[in-house]
Amino acid sequence: MPFSAPCFSGQCSFCPECCKSSKISDEPEILQRANDLSKFLGKDKISHENDSYNNSLKKLINKYDYRNPSDQGFLPNFQYHQDDRYKLIQDNPHDAVCDDPLCSVFFINSHDSIKTFHYTMLPIYTRVKDNQHQLCAVCIQNEISF
Repeated sequence: MPFSAPCFSGQCSFCPECCKSSKISDEPEILQRANDLSKFLGKDKISHENDSYNNSLKKLINKYDYRNPSDQGFLPNFQYHQDDRYKLIQDNPHDAVCDDPLCSVFFINSHDSIKTFHYTMLPIYTRVKDNQHQLCAVCIQNEISF
């Protein structure tokens, strides 16, 4: 059964809130929204964007000699993004997923084995003040060239 993320306006007439229906998914809101965005993008666009992202990620990994969360090479421990300080997650493996909408789309459209083995090794930063927002090294460094 399809579902949608919570409504922004309260007046869309499509979401469970506006239609007075019960919550259908227990996924975090960011992943619910990524699922909605996937429907708009389509498989071909997602595949194309994911290829571009992977090229940017490969360049970054080579540039900083990054291997995994516990062997970060020369990747900086801290980064700043929109006036917030972020710290590189060094848990190996970690369970963090980048909160960028496009990265979240890549995640939810990945095979379970890729989610388990690939995503748990990516360089991810978490916001220091509350650990409630994560960004991958590509997104935090704005090196995405889509």
